[in-house]
Amino acid sequence: LRALAADGVRDLPAEMSRVAGAIRVPSEIQKLLDNVTKALGTPSACPQGLREAVRRRDRLLTAGAVLAAMADFAREAKCSRGSAVLLHEDGLACPGLSESFRFAPVSAAKDGEIQSVSYDADAGEFRVFWRPVRPIPQNSDPFETVWAGFRKNRNLK
Repeated sequence: LRALAADGVRDLPAEMSRVAGAIRVPSEIQKLLDNVTKALGTPSACPQGLREAVRRRDRLLTAGAVLAAMADFAREAKCSRGSAVLLHEDGLACPGLSESFRFAPVSAAKDGEIQSVSYDADAGEFRVFWRPVRPIPQNSDPFETVWAGFRKNRNLK
C-alpha cells in the first residue's frame, strides 16, 4: 500500500493496527478516518493498473467503514466494549500505569442496538445508523427443511 502515501495514508495496515487495535484513542480514530475519507475522494492513477486501483479502493472503503463505526461508537456509547479499551481523559485510572492510560469503563450503553455503516460517494462521507437488535428466531427445524422452504418461496408465508 505504498501508493497510498500520496493520499495522506502512509501505511494503511500499520495505521489500522496502531489506531483500531485493542487500545483506542477517539481522536486518533477520527484523524485516520479523515485521512481515509480524503484518500477515497482523491482520484489517483495507479501505476500497477486497474486491479490495484480496485484493491486500493476496496481497502480504503473497508478501513473507512471500520473506523466510522469505531468513531461513532466512541461518540455515542462513550465506553469500552469487548476486547477494545477506549481511552478517555476523564476515565478510570489503572493502578501501576501512567495517568495517560485512563479508560472509559464497560457499559451496557447500546447493548440492544447494532450499527450499520454506508458510504455516500457523492457526499464523500461514511454514515452510521443504529437499529434495534432483532431477536434470534426460535425455530428449531432441521436445516434441510428450512432450505427447501427457502428455495420454494424464500420462506415468505
